[in-house]
Amino acid sequence: MSCCCKPEKTQSPISGISCDVTNCEYHGEGSECKASEIKVCSCDPVQQCSVQCATFVPKGGR
Repeated sequence: MSCCCKPEKTQSPISGISCDVTNCEYHGEGSECKASEIKVCSCDPVQQCSVQCATFVPKGGR
């Protein structure tokens, strides 16, 4: 399964999505996600409760 997504950064957050990953390019004030879209995946089929945001990009690392 491919886990990658590189959406545009937006000025307004995605409604209902919060994120605690402060070193992500899309992280905004108040834990807002400023990506135009997100992709969430389980990259480990054994531990399905281990979910990852495939949209993550390190700040300044596009």
